[in-house]
Amino acid sequence: MPETSCPKCNQKNTDETECSKCGINFQEYESLKHQKLGEVYSLLSESKFIEAKQIAENLPLEFPDNRSDFLLLLSNISRDISIVEKCDQARKCFDENDCSQALFILRNIKAFDKKLDEKVITLRRKIERITQSVDNFSNAVDAFNSGNYGNAKQLFEKVYDNKFMDDVTEYLHKIDKIKNQLLKEVIIAIRENHLGMAADSIEAFNKTFPGLEEDIAGFTSLVNKSLEIKNLIFEAARKAEEEKRLLEAKILYLYLGMQFQDTLPQVQTHISSFGKDSVITLADMQEHGIVDLTALGVDVDIDGTVDFSSALAKTSDHSEAGINPDSQENPFSELAAMVKSQDGIVDTVRKPVDFGGVVISDFIF
Repeated sequence: MPETSCPKCNQKNTDETECSKCGINFQEYESLKHQKLGEVYSLLSESKFIEAKQIAENLPLEFPDNRSDFLLLLSNISRDISIVEKCDQARKCFDENDCSQALFILRNIKAFDKKLDEKVITLRRKIERITQSVDNFSNAVDAFNSGNYGNAKQLFEKVYDNKFMDDVTEYLHKIDKIKNQLLKEVIIAIRENHLGMAADSIEAFNKTFPGLEEDIAGFTSLVNKSLEIKNLIFEAARKAEEEKRLLEAKILYLYLGMQFQDTLPQVQTHISSFGKDSVITLADMQEHGIVDLTALGVDVDIDGTVDFSSALAKTSDHSEAGINPDSQENPFSELAAMVKSQDGIVDTVRKPVDFGGVVISDFIF
């Protein structure tokens, strides 16, 4: 018959049920061993490390066939007990605001028990976050004082320590006020068609709040497109001026002056350079198809002199205007300066317009 070694005394036995030397029942022995081991792990799951150690200390003697495994288990339990003590010590340092010492105690600790290991990791991360908050707050204040508000905002938003929250809220409020003021300057410049000023304000915003370009991407696109249109119209006006198409040049320059306030000095310089040609007669306007004087009942002599008598004759009552239709004197100037229309009609048609070879994508008088 095959022999069986006793798990406790290592005696060779021909009986498969019990040992002839120490008298243990093999099945009961294995059952008791699993029971004791189960009790140890049950206590560990409840974080009762001292109680678990007390049971585990007897296992190597009671069950010598697994002595090395139980010695390792006992060593791990003892280590976890030490970790529990270190956790308590670290938490005490943390409560006393000594985060650096708390981190030093918890450095490189890994528990055998899973729950304890998670507890250590959670405490370590909490302390690290608080420590980082202290650094972030200090760096954020430095960034704020140096005018780097974008970086300061990002750092303030990474401060989690409650003791800084009131200060963080106040700083973030100040940063939002600065941000809103810069945005307001951009909006005002765009509304008043000061494109150069708007571009400068956008640049100032991006420098002050790096990384937040997306916040004003719409304004940036609008200003860039408007600058593109303005430059195209300027080029068309200069070309018309060079080719002595002064009526067209003046209309373009006047439009630029009315639409883009920062172009006024340049516009005035160009128009004033026309001399007498900077004044446009109604006859000139009729010649270029801008005004149908005949339909208005206005006669224009061959030299450009305007006779309003025929138009005035159609007026039912001239007394209120103080005009005598039979008078030989022309009460109106024969020359009319270009003025901005008060009741302009927006041209919704956006077909390209060709001014002397320069195509303008959208041009409205």
